[in-house]
Amino acid sequence: MADIDITTHEGFKNFVTDTLGEDILTKEGYILHSHFDTIKEGNLYIIGLNPSKDKKGNVVKMQENLEQITSDKEYVGCEHNWSTEKKPYACGLHPIQRNIKQIAKIFSKSELYSNLKLEEGGEDKSYKNICLTNLIFESSDNENNVTYSERYNYWKIHKQILKVIKPKIIIAFGNREDKSPYHHLKKEVKPKKEDISILKDCGNKRFQCKSFTGDIEIGENKFLTTTVIGLPHLSRYHLYLHDEKDYPKKDILKEVVKWMESKIPKVD
Repeated sequence: MADIDITTHEGFKNFVTDTLGEDILTKEGYILHSHFDTIKEGNLYIIGLNPSKDKKGNVVKMQENLEQITSDKEYVGCEHNWSTEKKPYACGLHPIQRNIKQIAKIFSKSELYSNLKLEEGGEDKSYKNICLTNLIFESSDNENNVTYSERYNYWKIHKQILKVIKPKIIIAFGNREDKSPYHHLKKEVKPKKEDISILKDCGNKRFQCKSFTGDIEIGENKFLTTTVIGLPHLSRYHLYLHDEKDYPKKDILKEVVKWMESKIPKVD
C-alpha cells in the first residue's frame, strides 16, 4: 500500500475524506482547531475530548472546517467566541482558550519548544503554532452526549498527524480513568511508567495531574516514544492570572507550571 502523504492540504483533505466518509463530514464538528500549517515536525500536540456545539447556532460542519484550516483570518482554537449559555466571553477569553495560551507561552520558553515562540504587535501569540485538536471530531452539547462510534476512524487521522509531528509531548485536556482523551491515549500508547501527582487543593476538588511515557504505533513496526501529560479539564481550572486579587490560586499556577516543565525532555 502506498504511503499516505498528509503534508499538503489536498493530501490531508483526501485522507480525511477517505477515512471518515462524506456522511460523517456533514456532521457538526472540527477536525482541527488550529491552522493546517501546525501539522509539522517538532510541534506540540494538544488534544481535548470533543468540540462543544455552538450555542448561538453558528453550525460548522467537519467538511467546512476541513476547507477553512488554511485560512489566515482567524485561529479557531483561541480566537473564536466560545460564549456559553451561562456566561458570555469576548473572543479568545474563554477559560480553555486562555489556558491554551498560557501553556503555549510556558512551552515556548523551553529549548525543546522554542520553535513555538511567536510575537505579533508586542503580544505573545505562541498558541498559533500549537497543533490543537480533539479525540472526537463531532460536536456535542456536553460530555454526556459525546458520540464515540467513529473514534477508531478518528484515531487513524490522529496517528497520521502524529507521524508527521513526532511530538515529544502530547497534552490531554481531561484525565479521568474513563472516557477522557488521557484514558484513550493510555489504550493506544504502551505506557512504561505513569506519574500521578496531586498538586494542590483547588476549591473542593484536588488538582490531579498525570503523565506517562510510552510508544505510539505509527506504522508497521514503527513506534514513536512520547510523554503524555494529562491535565484536569481546563474549563474548570485556570493556569492564568486574572489579576493579583483574584489569586489564591497563584501557588497552583506555579506548581502546575513547574510540574509541566519537569516533563519537557532535555535537548541532547
